[in-house]
Amino acid sequence: MALALRLVRWLGRFDCLFRLLGGRVNQSRWAVILIAWMVR
Repeated sequence: MALALRLVRWLGRFDCLFRLLGGRVNQSRWAVILIAWMVR
């Protein structure tokens, strides 16, 4: 559970960065990578 909370906070920080970078494409790419990593 603690790990999940850390991931949520971490993703929240990076979500802001993705918005600054301006790519929904970037965001979806990272989402796919993170989901794949979590499934492992």
